[in-house]
Amino acid sequence: PQHVSKKIPMTLSNIHIITNTKAIIFDTTHETAEQDISVSIKNDSTFPLLSPLFYKNGIYLSYHLLDDKMNVIANRLSLPLVNNIPAGSTQKEFITLYKPHAQGVYYAKLNLIQDGGHWLLNDESPTPIIKIIVK
Repeated sequence: PQHVSKKIPMTLSNIHIITNTKAIIFDTTHETAEQDISVSIKNDSTFPLLSPLFYKNGIYLSYHLLDDKMNVIANRLSLPLVNNIPAGSTQKEFITLYKPHAQGVYYAKLNLIQDGGHWLLNDESPTPIIKIIVK
Protein backbone atom coordinates (compact mmCIF):
# COMPACT_ATOMS: atom_id res chain seq x y z
CA PRO A 1 0.00 0.00 0.00
CA GLN A 2 1.04 3.57 -0.65
CA HIS A 3 2.16 5.53 2.41
CA VAL A 4 -0.06 8.55 3.11
CA SER A 5 1.07 10.89 5.85
CA LYS A 6 -1.04 13.98 5.19
CA LYS A 7 -4.30 14.76 6.97
CA ILE A 8 -7.47 13.68 5.18
CA PRO A 9 -10.54 15.95 4.77
CA MET A 10 -12.58 16.42 7.94
CA THR A 11 -16.00 16.16 6.23
CA LEU A 12 -16.51 12.65 4.91
CA SER A 13 -20.09 12.02 3.84
CA ASN A 14 -19.05 8.79 2.12
CA ILE A 15 -17.76 7.00 5.23
CA HIS A 16 -20.28 5.35 7.55
CA ILE A 17 -20.18 3.58 10.92
CA ILE A 18 -22.90 0.94 11.22
CA THR A 19 -23.98 -1.03 14.30
CA ASN A 20 -27.00 -3.05 15.40
CA THR A 21 -26.50 -2.05 19.04
CA LYS A 22 -29.12 0.51 20.07
CA ALA A 23 -28.63 0.56 23.85
CA ILE A 24 -26.56 -0.92 26.67
CA ILE A 25 -27.35 -1.07 30.36
CA PHE A 26 -24.82 -0.93 33.18
CA ASP A 27 -25.90 -1.97 36.67
CA THR A 28 -24.07 -0.19 39.49
CA THR A 29 -24.29 -3.33 41.64
CA HIS A 30 -22.01 -5.19 39.23
CA GLU A 31 -18.31 -4.64 38.65
CA THR A 32 -18.63 -4.50 34.86
CA ALA A 33 -17.42 -1.08 33.74
CA GLU A 34 -17.07 -1.60 29.99
CA GLN A 35 -18.86 -3.19 27.07
CA ASP A 36 -17.43 -4.09 23.66
CA ILE A 37 -19.74 -3.58 20.70
CA SER A 38 -19.32 -4.63 17.09
CA VAL A 39 -19.45 -2.04 14.32
CA SER A 40 -18.84 -2.02 10.59
CA ILE A 41 -17.03 0.84 8.92
CA LYS A 42 -18.11 1.32 5.31
CA ASN A 43 -15.58 3.26 3.27
CA ASP A 44 -17.23 4.50 0.06
CA SER A 45 -14.55 7.15 -0.40
CA THR A 46 -11.77 7.09 -2.99
CA PHE A 47 -8.94 6.75 -0.45
CA PRO A 48 -8.10 4.15 2.22
CA LEU A 49 -8.63 4.67 5.94
CA LEU A 50 -5.23 3.89 7.41
CA SER A 51 -4.60 2.18 10.73
CA PRO A 52 -2.27 4.00 13.15
CA LEU A 53 -0.70 0.59 13.76
CA PHE A 54 0.90 0.92 10.32
CA TYR A 55 0.87 4.62 9.33
CA LYS A 56 1.40 8.05 10.83
CA ASN A 57 -1.84 10.06 11.13
CA GLY A 58 -3.90 6.86 11.33
CA ILE A 59 -7.58 6.53 12.22
CA TYR A 60 -9.12 5.51 15.57
CA LEU A 61 -12.69 4.44 16.26
CA SER A 62 -13.88 6.61 19.13
CA TYR A 63 -16.97 8.22 20.67
CA HIS A 64 -18.35 11.36 22.24
CA LEU A 65 -20.12 10.76 25.57
CA LEU A 66 -23.30 12.86 25.70
CA ASP A 67 -25.61 13.67 28.61
CA ASP A 68 -29.39 13.20 28.51
CA LYS A 69 -29.73 16.60 26.76
CA MET A 70 -27.26 15.49 24.05
CA ASN A 71 -24.47 17.80 25.25
CA VAL A 72 -20.92 16.47 24.91
CA ILE A 73 -19.51 15.74 28.37
CA ALA A 74 -16.43 13.73 27.35
CA ASN A 75 -14.49 12.53 24.31
CA ARG A 76 -13.35 8.95 24.64
CA LEU A 77 -10.40 7.78 22.60
CA SER A 78 -10.87 4.12 21.97
CA LEU A 79 -9.19 1.66 19.68
CA PRO A 80 -7.05 2.12 16.56
CA LEU A 81 -8.40 0.56 13.40
CA VAL A 82 -7.08 -2.99 13.39
CA ASN A 83 -6.41 -2.97 9.66
CA ASN A 84 -6.44 -0.46 6.84
CA ILE A 85 -9.86 -0.09 5.21
CA PRO A 86 -9.40 0.15 1.44
CA ALA A 87 -11.57 2.49 -0.63
CA GLY A 88 -14.87 0.85 -1.52
CA SER A 89 -14.80 -1.76 1.26
CA THR A 90 -16.39 -2.49 4.63
CA GLN A 91 -14.58 -3.77 7.69
CA LYS A 92 -15.78 -5.04 11.07
CA GLU A 93 -14.25 -3.41 14.16
CA PHE A 94 -14.97 -3.34 17.89
CA ILE A 95 -15.25 -0.35 20.21
CA THR A 96 -15.28 -0.37 24.00
CA LEU A 97 -17.92 1.77 25.72
CA TYR A 98 -17.17 2.64 29.34
CA LYS A 99 -19.70 3.02 32.15
CA PRO A 100 -20.20 6.65 33.22
CA HIS A 101 -19.62 7.25 36.94
CA ALA A 102 -23.11 8.44 37.92
CA GLN A 103 -26.51 6.84 37.43
CA GLY A 104 -28.57 8.22 34.58
CA VAL A 105 -29.08 8.17 30.83
CA TYR A 106 -26.20 8.92 28.49
CA TYR A 107 -25.46 8.52 24.81
CA ALA A 108 -22.36 7.44 22.92
CA LYS A 109 -22.05 9.09 19.51
CA LEU A 110 -19.59 7.01 17.51
CA ASN A 111 -17.00 8.76 15.40
CA LEU A 112 -13.62 8.40 13.78
CA ILE A 113 -10.67 10.47 14.90
CA GLN A 114 -7.43 10.98 13.05
CA ASP A 115 -4.16 10.75 14.96
CA GLY A 116 -3.58 14.29 16.15
CA GLY A 117 -7.16 14.96 17.25
CA HIS A 118 -9.15 15.73 14.10
CA TRP A 119 -12.72 14.35 14.33
CA LEU A 120 -13.64 13.09 10.88
CA LEU A 121 -17.40 12.63 10.81
CA ASN A 122 -20.01 15.34 11.36
CA ASP A 123 -23.68 16.01 10.57
CA GLU A 124 -23.05 15.42 6.87
CA SER A 125 -22.04 11.86 7.68
CA PRO A 126 -24.37 10.84 10.53
CA THR A 127 -22.98 8.29 12.95
CA PRO A 128 -24.77 5.89 15.29
CA ILE A 129 -25.85 7.03 18.72
CA ILE A 130 -26.06 4.31 21.37
CA LYS A 131 -28.09 4.86 24.51
CA ILE A 132 -26.24 4.07 27.75
CA ILE A 133 -28.30 3.52 30.88
CA VAL A 134 -26.60 3.39 34.28
CA LYS A 135 -28.97 2.13 36.95
